[in-house]
Amino acid sequence: MEGKKLVRVRKYLLCLFYLLNLSLSWASLDSLSTKEDVIYHTRQELVADLDTLVACLERYHPSLYAFQSQDQWQQKIEQKRVVLSDSMTALDVYPIFASLVHDVECGHTAIKMSEEVVSWYEQYNMKLPMTLNLLNDTIFVLDPQDTKLPKGAIIHSIGKYHSKEILTKLDTTIIGKDGIREDHFNHRFSSHLFIDLFADPCQKVYEISYSELGSKKLEKTTVELCLKTWNEKHPTKQKLSDFFEYTKLDDKTAVLKIRTFKMFALIKLEKFWMRPFCQSLEDRIKYAFRHIKHDKIENLILDIRENEGGDPYLSYQICSYVLDEFQYFRGFTVNPSLPKKFRNRMQKYDSLGRTYYYDKPRALSFQRQKFDPIYKNNLYVLVNDGSYSTSIQLAALLQYHKRAAIVGKNTGGIANYCNAYHFVQYSLPNTHTSGIIPIFKVPLGVELSDTKGIIPDYYVPNTIQDVIQEKDVQLEFILEKIEEERNVGEYPYD
Repeated sequence: MEGKKLVRVRKYLLCLFYLLNLSLSWASLDSLSTKEDVIYHTRQELVADLDTLVACLERYHPSLYAFQSQDQWQQKIEQKRVVLSDSMTALDVYPIFASLVHDVECGHTAIKMSEEVVSWYEQYNMKLPMTLNLLNDTIFVLDPQDTKLPKGAIIHSIGKYHSKEILTKLDTTIIGKDGIREDHFNHRFSSHLFIDLFADPCQKVYEISYSELGSKKLEKTTVELCLKTWNEKHPTKQKLSDFFEYTKLDDKTAVLKIRTFKMFALIKLEKFWMRPFCQSLEDRIKYAFRHIKHDKIENLILDIRENEGGDPYLSYQICSYVLDEFQYFRGFTVNPSLPKKFRNRMQKYDSLGRTYYYDKPRALSFQRQKFDPIYKNNLYVLVNDGSYSTSIQLAALLQYHKRAAIVGKNTGGIANYCNAYHFVQYSLPNTHTSGIIPIFKVPLGVELSDTKGIIPDYYVPNTIQDVIQEKDVQLEFILEKIEEERNVGEYPYD
């Protein structure tokens, strides 16, 4: 009997704790309007921060004027300087600084809000009560949750912001893309980015205008901000198969999915005590190609969609498995204003015929090299606008040597070179906004057009309906192509 009473008391206490926590969260949202704990900066302080940011970019970045002249750059700086005023917070000024970094058009040049500002907003733990997604510059509802919005509904406005304004503002605050990057939008907008950039802290209810998929009729509804759940605040650890997976589709066809080229990213997914015994990504790629050879695969599909890059040695490794001869890099260039200590280190590495990637030595020669490739059959590469950095270096080399058929959507990044490998960190003195700047410009051993990103051999876009139905139209296109080639006996690069 006493045991039942204890259980009942425990339930009552848990309910009381939950209700108290709920009321405190809403009260804190109301108190957000006072902004008592937020620092307001003078215009002089903000101008000093802007000058520091400009000085860092002009001193360290190796290709600051790749897509703009020096006069255009100075005009952009003056435009930012004009809009600075007294009584602005670090959050108010962040989009101004971020838009200047965005104008460099380099995915490895980053900026982020100070930890104080992020924690100030995240303590209120609010979110939109639905999951939004982005495809082809269109915001739509992926999961309506408890709202009245239909699945797949096209969002035209949220509160006072039109969808085009939202995308324009995001375009200057999510750094490192040509057009809005769908993977960054999908990951961040549904979490706290909306609250950070668009929401009025005093406002809990927002009017949303939308139209159903396939309809032009404009409708309106209201949604109320809600608390994040425990799972949203503490997301579950991603599985290994989310990043790396080798799958046989039939006796002659296989898919090798690689979502990252960070050498030790997969080891971090394992339990801590198991990590010393786990394989690095380099070893996993090696064993995957052994399986490919053993299984006598004739059609290999390399899926590097949503792969933001990492260690270039891994793409070099894959190239050595499928190409008989190639040149990966063609040397280095740096900013003429780069301090001597960086310049001397760069020359030392160059004279040794090697470079350092994230301070890890790798023996990558700048000369054209010959290999005995493991895999010599048909190769297809899946890419999209989430493919960046090392992943597009791999795609560029395979496309340039006509070794693979590239399928999907235009990638991010630059096809001919990459700004990366050594970085300098900066922190602005007053707002404490921080970021990193690459100091090496590394040309690839290819001669492609100076387009932004890789243009696929077969452009295959997906639709909102495809996303909702979880239909992989790009993979289906390749499988249909393989079936056609089996009947005809041809391959795109034969």
